[in-house]
Amino acid sequence: MWATLLATLFRATALSFFIFVCASMHGFVLPNEKYSTETFALLTPYLTFLVLNVIYYLSANALQLAVSKVAHGALFCVNLALSLFVCILFWSMFLYDKGLLIADSRINVLPMWFHHAAHSAGVFINLIDAVLWKPSAPLFSSLVLLSFFAGGYIYLLEYLIRVQKFYAYPVLKDLSDHGRVVFYGVALFLSLLCFFTAYKCTNFVSPNKKVPRTKGKANTNRAAPAGSGETTTTGRPKKTRKSD
Repeated sequence: MWATLLATLFRATALSFFIFVCASMHGFVLPNEKYSTETFALLTPYLTFLVLNVIYYLSANALQLAVSKVAHGALFCVNLALSLFVCILFWSMFLYDKGLLIADSRINVLPMWFHHAAHSAGVFINLIDAVLWKPSAPLFSSLVLLSFFAGGYIYLLEYLIRVQKFYAYPVLKDLSDHGRVVFYGVALFLSLLCFFTAYKCTNFVSPNKKVPRTKGKANTNRAAPAGSGETTTTGRPKKTRKSD
C-alpha cells in the first residue's frame, strides 16, 4: 500500500518536472510569445522527447494498473531507450561543438541546468521509476513502438527541411541529402543499442524474469520398457519366473 503510494507520488513529481522543463524551453526560446498551438509547433522538434516523457508519466499508472501491462512495459522501454539515446547523442555533440546542435544566437539563452534537466535527468528518473514499479518489457511491441517513433521523427525533420526550409539543428544544414541519410543511419544504429540496453535493464528489475531450470532427481514414474510389466524401485524391469 505505502510502496504503491510512494511510487505514485514519484510519478506525479516526475510529470510536474517534465511539464516545467517544456514550459521553461518556451520561456527561453520564445520569451515574448504567448503559449499557443503555433508556438508549440515551432518548438516541436525540440520538445518531442520531453513530450514523450509527459505522456508516459501521465498515463503510466492507468496503463499498468488498469489497462495493459504490456502497453506500459513497451512505452517504458522506449522511453528509457530514447532518454539514454538523447543523453548520449546530445552531450557527445555538445562537448564536441555545441554549435552543431544550437544556433549561435541561442547558445547563451539556454542555461546549463536546463541542458541537464532536458537531456540528462530523464535517464535517472526513468531508472528510479523502473525500480519502484518493476515493469516487464515485451521485445516485439517495444521494437515496433521505437520504429514508429524514430520513423516519425525523421519524417518530421525532413518535412521541415524540404517543405518549410527550416533546419531544426545546424548539423543538418551542413550535410547534403546523402549525408543526412548516413547521419540518420548512425542515429538509428545508436538508438537500437540504447533500446537493447534499456530492454535488458527493464527485464532485470522485472518480477517476471524467467527462472532458470535446475536439474532434479530422475522421475520415478517414467514409462517402463516395452514388453515388461512391473518395475522395481530402481526403475529396472522386474524379472519374472519362467513357467514350468
